[in-house]
Amino acid sequence: MVTFLTGSNQLSAAQSLAQLSLTAARPNFELQFSIAQNAAIDRLNVEIETFQESDFGKAKTVLLDIKKKRLQNTLEVARGVDKIVTANQQLLKEQATLLGELRDLANSSTATEFDAKRDELLLSLDKLRAAFSNPYGAPEGLAGARDDSIAALEAIVTNGFATAADVTAAQDAIDAVTADLDAAKTIVDINEDILDTTIKSADRVLGEVDLKIDQIRNAERSEGIARIKALEEETARILSVLSLSFEGLQGLTQFVTQQTLFQTEPEPGSVLNLFT
Repeated sequence: MVTFLTGSNQLSAAQSLAQLSLTAARPNFELQFSIAQNAAIDRLNVEIETFQESDFGKAKTVLLDIKKKRLQNTLEVARGVDKIVTANQQLLKEQATLLGELRDLANSSTATEFDAKRDELLLSLDKLRAAFSNPYGAPEGLAGARDDSIAALEAIVTNGFATAADVTAAQDAIDAVTADLDAAKTIVDINEDILDTTIKSADRVLGEVDLKIDQIRNAERSEGIARIKALEEETARILSVLSLSFEGLQGLTQFVTQQTLFQTEPEPGSVLNLFT
C-alpha cells in the first residue's frame, strides 16, 4: 500500500486524497457561491433598472390621459375667455358710472367738463374686447354695442348746450347708449356665470382624473417595489440555503471520512484488541 509521511504519521493514498478533497471543497464552493451570488445580483439589478425606467401604469391610463388633456384644454380656453369677460365686466361697470356723470354735465354751465368726460368715456369704451372665440354662453354683441356707443357719443353736438333742445338731444343719445350697454352687460354677466361654472366643474373633474391616474400608477409602483423586495428575499434565502447546505455536507463528509479512513488502531495490550 502506498503511504505518505506527515511528521510522525503515515497516511495512505486514499487518506491523502480524501484529505485533499476536503481541503479543496471549500475554495471550490466559495467560487461557485460567488458566481451564483453575482448572477443573483445581476438579476436583481435588471429588475431595479426596469422598475426605474417603468412608466408605472401609463398603458393603463391612456384614456384617462386623453380625458385629462381635454380638460386641460377646456380650462385653458375657458380661463382665457374668462379673463376677457371679467375685464369687460369691470369696464362696463365703470362706463355706467361715467355715462351717469356725463348726463349730469349736459347743461350750459358745464359744457367744457362734458367734453372732457366724454373723452374719458370714449377711451374706456375703446378698451372693450369681445370674446370672439368664446365657446361658452351666448353671443353678447359687445363689439357692436361698443362701436355704436362710440359713434353715438362722438355724434353729439353740444352747441355749448345753449338751448334746452341741445340738452335733450345729448341726454337722449346718452340714454340710448346706456340702454345698449346695459343689454350687453346682462349677457356678459350671464356668460361670466357660465364660465365660472365651467371652470369649477372642469377643475373638479380634472382633480378626480388626476387622482385615478395616481392611484393606478401608485399601484403599479407598489407592485414593482414588492417584486424587487420579493426577489431580494428569494435571493438571500437561496444563498443562505446554499451556504448552510455546504456547511452541513462538509461536516458530514468530514465525519464519514474520519470514521472510515482515519480510524485509530487500538494500542497494543488494549482490551479492544480482544474484538479485532
